[in-house]
This record gives sequence, structure tokens and C-alpha cells, in this order.
Amino acid sequence: MIGTFRLAEGEALVIDLEPPDTRYWSITLENIWHECIDPRRRRSSMTNATAKHPSAHDVRIVVSASDPGADNWLDTGGRHRGFVIVRWLDNPTPPPVRTRVVPLAEAAR
Repeated sequence: MIGTFRLAEGEALVIDLEPPDTRYWSITLENIWHECIDPRRRRSSMTNATAKHPSAHDVRIVVSASDPGADNWLDTGGRHRGFVIVRWLDNPTPPPVRTRVVPLAEAAR
């Protein structure tokens, strides 16, 4: 599954993902050339093994250029636009995903 983000200064993309019933899923940020965003220095991806689950049914992921203090923050590396890639195994049905752009101060709630 692929989507894009375009954020203004002080904004964050909030992604509410209902994880698929599968042994593996991941979410990765890419720049506009589909290159991973500096994974050695930034947390620009996570998997089902690394995400913190606030409930059994969904995971909230916050995408922004600066850390809002959210458990599942993905760092854009200062970029304000790019791609979000969601991958999963062993399940033909795409997981439900809801997104919204919010002020950075509200992103950790």
C-alpha cells in the first residue's frame, strides 16, 4: 500500500492503522525519489515487532519533521513531502488505515 505526505511547518500526519492479522507488517517513509529516509540515523520505519501498541486493535503512528513525543513517531528527516509505504505478509486484504494532518502540538495525544 502506498500513500504520500505533504506537511507544512509545524504539522504532523497521524496514521491510525488496524494491523493485519499476519506474522509481519511494516511502515516505511521514503523521499520523493522512493529512497528510504536515512534509516541508520533516523527512525523512519517500524514493524509489528517495534511498534508500541496502545490497544489490541489499532496502532497510531505520527509522521513529522520533529519529535512530538509520540510513542510511534517516524522522522521525515526534515522533509515536508514524501511517500508512506505499508507492507504485510500472508493476508490478501489490505489493513484499514485512517489518516489526518494535525498541528504538531496535538500529534502526541
